[in-house]
Amino acid sequence: MAEVVTEDAVDIPEFIDAMRQRHAELVREARLLRRTAADTGFDPAATGVLEALSDAIIFHVQREERFLFPSILAVVADDDEGVFSARGTMATMELEHEELAVLQHRLRDLLPVDDELSARIVVFLDAFEAHNDAEDAQLFPAVKDVLDARDGMRRRLRVVAK
Repeated sequence: MAEVVTEDAVDIPEFIDAMRQRHAELVREARLLRRTAADTGFDPAATGVLEALSDAIIFHVQREERFLFPSILAVVADDDEGVFSARGTMATMELEHEELAVLQHRLRDLLPVDDELSARIVVFLDAFEAHNDAEDAQLFPAVKDVLDARDGMRRRLRVVAK
């Protein structure tokens, strides 16, 4: 897909902060659902909750790929010392996004309820949480460090979607 230029600029550090906040919200919901699935098995009455949460997770990662990652790549690329490889990191994150989509489809194949569903819920939500931890602990701080080292130059970007 070609890049789309919008009238609104993205402030990358602000967008990262919003992503981190959304990560925390989704992880809280995921932990509740995972705990129930692991302890007592999946309750068929919670099917709507599972579908809504898995859809929210997939929407979230799609938003990162369409808006955040292209904006980061356009501003940061690779830093001069090679400490942070933006392209390599984004490629890894996108592979994890693909894995989450596959895991979500495997969950949906078992709905409304199947004996394997509880285990697959745990696998999906564990993968999601590990992915968020990597973004929050590695990707986002590295991007902010590179931007700070450049005195925040070009922190705002008009190219926000691919």
